[in-house]
Amino acid sequence: MNTLIIGDWKGRLDAELPRGQLEAVLHAANDLTVKQIARNIGINPDSVQGRLDRAKDKLGFVRSLRGLVLEAMKRGIIAPLVLMLAMGGISFASSPQPPRTPQRPARVLMVRRIESVTV
Repeated sequence: MNTLIIGDWKGRLDAELPRGQLEAVLHAANDLTVKQIARNIGINPDSVQGRLDRAKDKLGFVRSLRGLVLEAMKRGIIAPLVLMLAMGGISFASSPQPPRTPQRPARVLMVRRIESVTV
C-alpha cells in the first residue's frame, strides 16, 4: 500500500484523493492554515484552497476543513500516526518532522545609570 506521511498523519495514495489533494488534507489534519500549507508545499495559497475545495467536493460537499479531515478519516483515507504506532505498523524513523520556525533569541536590554558628579 502506497502511503504519504506528513507530520503526525498518514494518508493512502491508492484511496479516493489524488496526491496533491491528499497532501493538502494531511497538512490540514496537522492543524495548519492554508497559508502555512502553501508555504510548506511551495505553492500559492489559492492553489492550496483549490486542492482542498476539490477534496471537499469529492468527499461529499463537506463545509469545513475539520469536516474534510473527519470525512477522510471515516473513509480510511487518512489516519493519525499514533494509531499506526500503537499497532506497530510504522517506526519512529520514518516520520519526517515538519519544518520548525526559528526561535528568536530573547532580547536583553541593559540599562546603565549614570550619576552626575558635582565638583
